[in-house]
Amino acid sequence: MPTTAFDPTVHGFRFDNRFVNVVATLPGGPKLRTNGRCGGMTYAALDYFHRGRAAPAYEPRSPARVPPDAHPLARYLYRRQLESFGNESALRFLAWTLFPDEGLPFAKGVRRWTEDEISKVRAAIDAGRPVPLGLIGARKLPEVGRRNHQAVAFGYHRVAGGVDLLVYDPNNHGTTSVLRWRRGISPIEASNRPTRPWRGLFVHDYDPAIPPTTAG
Repeated sequence: MPTTAFDPTVHGFRFDNRFVNVVATLPGGPKLRTNGRCGGMTYAALDYFHRGRAAPAYEPRSPARVPPDAHPLARYLYRRQLESFGNESALRFLAWTLFPDEGLPFAKGVRRWTEDEISKVRAAIDAGRPVPLGLIGARKLPEVGRRNHQAVAFGYHRVAGGVDLLVYDPNNHGTTSVLRWRRGISPIEASNRPTRPWRGLFVHDYDPAIPPTTAG
């Protein structure tokens, strides 16, 4: 089982992703909302991993569930969330949302694009490098921020016809989630959301940052 040194219980956060943000206004007025700060939590977890540090041992008290927006950790996660949208590969969240699962005469489509990306995920993990994933669930632009997602892939199992990817999903802290990809089959089943599989996935660009020392 190829894997990396990334550990969701060490480099992941001790709370689920329950932030809510309005990050843009689309043409015509609809608000682009994100269901939390999954991109920020994904990038930040990798930041701590690459610095050889555990994520802050911050455990929000009920009913807040997440750090308040004024907290240094919440501000850091929000900044990293915006930076995750700033990478060029973030355009795939829009493009893949609008493309069908199957190919068109001029493009492969989400299913075959995903197959290409699986090879990149495996190569990175074989080299000991965890990678951020962009996960596609949306089919129209107003759903981009609500039905697409980000996570960290840090290992995989080879299985007949495909792979099971081991991921840190910010929506489920303290555990390992599994994405079950099978060649030629769409969608991708997820262990932590069995009734809502993903349409596809891609390796999201990532630029390391130095996490704040006061985020705990």
